[in-house]
Amino acid sequence: MVYIPSYIVEKLDALSVYDVAEKLGLTVSRNMALCFMHQDHHPSLHFKKSNNSWKCYVCGVGGHSIELVKRYNNYSFQEACVWLSFLILSLCFLV
Repeated sequence: MVYIPSYIVEKLDALSVYDVAEKLGLTVSRNMALCFMHQDHHPSLHFKKSNNSWKCYVCGVGGHSIELVKRYNNYSFQEACVWLSFLILSLCFLV
């Protein structure tokens, strides 16, 4: 298991959940999206800008950016951190 320093984890978790959701392919409209963790016909996945978090009000799962990547891609914590790190790097090269 790879150790990821807490200051890196804090930076990754501070990434906008909106931007991360978009990069994952989720369509967020009016702070809501269809939940990818269950068959959802009405948007139950809510995003809060005030605390940069997300939560599904049907299945009760939520969190910040790392947890969103973990759940969406079925990744471990370390894999999600690496994915988000590559996302940051790709955004740096687009400037």
